Amino acid sequence: MRLHYAWYRRRVALLDAVIVTYNSSAYVRACVEPLCNDEKINVVVVDNHSTDDTVETVSQLDVRLIRQDENRGFAVGCNTGWRAGTSKFVVFLNPDCRADPADLRSLVGLLDAHPTWGAVGPRLVDESGAIEHSQHRFLSPAVSFARAMLLHRLLPRSPWTLDVTDPLAYDTPGQPDWLGGACIALRRETLEELNGFDERFFMYCEDMDLCKRIRQAGAAVHYTPEITIQHAGGASAPKARMIPTFAYSRIRYARKHGGVVGGLLERLAVAIESSIRVVVTRSGSEARRAHARAVAVALSGDAGGG
Repeated sequence: MRLHYAWYRRRVALLDAVIVTYNSSAYVRACVEPLCNDEKINVVVVDNHSTDDTVETVSQLDVRLIRQDENRGFAVGCNTGWRAGTSKFVVFLNPDCRADPADLRSLVGLLDAHPTWGAVGPRLVDESGAIEHSQHRFLSPAVSFARAMLLHRLLPRSPWTLDVTDPLAYDTPGQPDWLGGACIALRRETLEELNGFDERFFMYCEDMDLCKRIRQAGAAVHYTPEITIQHAGGASAPKARMIPTFAYSRIRYARKHGGVVGGLLERLAVAIESSIRVVVTRSGSEARRAHARAVAVALSGDAGGG
């Protein structure tokens, strides 16, 4: 695989902002351009073989642009990005985020001030200012079977939902199990020790897995409401065609961290949930077919090795 590098002005920077793109031309410039003017930030854009104008949109900006010849997934893109930099801190940022450079500097400043923290994430809001549920619980049989029976819709604040939805949790600092990868800051040394993201996850669960391994290494994962970053609603939302990929990643995560039994239980939970959704979904025929494919993923032997 060849990597193509655009010229940019290398700085001795505080942090590397890594932005992985795929057909992101509609919003990536608004994400990247404000960061390019800050002397403390090196911007690394990794394009996962977009077929739109994403590359042209950012190619004239002061970024390190890495063009991949194929789309090998989000985890590979993130690893390519942080390994291309040299700064002490790395912030992974979705291309549909809008961040003030000062906020990114403050975010890594919290890491610098707290040596026991392995990762930290900000409050995320959508374009209307509504809180995005960026704090999450680890997958477990209780979480997965509650989800399978759609109980997370009926009891969204219960302790067996994947997302932390209590508004109070977003007003105070905390230590959730894991943070979504739309905006998360880590030390470079942490990424080096853990070998970055697990590239067997094409998309989904790679952030949960990374936070799990950070915790297993004895470090903390922190949420801070002191810093707020906008994350455009819907731009990174899962598409119907990605439903089987989400199922695959869930099973792989459960097998990796829960062994053979954990993987089998997750397969069963995915099969039940997707079978129910085939019947009850209101998202149209494409979603119905995608849930049917997720059932096939759960019943096959493809997803899962540790």
